[in-house]
Amino acid sequence: VDPGRVYFTGLSNGAAMSHRLACQMADRVTAIAAVGGANQFAATSNCTPSAPVAIMQIHGTEDPCWTYEESGDSCLGKTGGAKVGVDSSTSEWVTRLSCSDQSVAGTLPDLTDDGTVTRSPRWTGCAGAAQVLRMKIDGGGHTWPGGDKYFPARLVGPVTRDWDSTLIWEFLSQ
Repeated sequence: VDPGRVYFTGLSNGAAMSHRLACQMADRVTAIAAVGGANQFAATSNCTPSAPVAIMQIHGTEDPCWTYEESGDSCLGKTGGAKVGVDSSTSEWVTRLSCSDQSVAGTLPDLTDDGTVTRSPRWTGCAGAAQVLRMKIDGGGHTWPGGDKYFPARLVGPVTRDWDSTLIWEFLSQ
């Protein structure tokens, strides 16, 4: 395994696990792509990565399972403790990685009539040439971009069809 090309990604709790690995194993993790989950570890523990890690945060605004804003809401009729909001998780990574305060705005092309639009601000100038990219899927649910519907949209929200894992791989492999 090339130690300079170790990436983690996951959905929901897998996303939170990716964040935790970036916090605790930064000497062995190059980049993460977290889908539908934020840095919950930092809410309860000290997140001080030993090296810069590139962060891609992907999250839908209509995610009922891990809401975009901090909340204790959950999907499938379950309730739980408060989950970290996406904007605060992202801004903490920007600070933690000493990135530029100013992001470069971006919006992906709206290629399909799926009710979603992805806004993609990027923070650069981070330590070790890392970067932080937030993919805010307006209208998106607790789903993998371009992925299969694993539950009806009424339970987990809609899937964006404007993009897929290709963009995740492009970010990770930089």
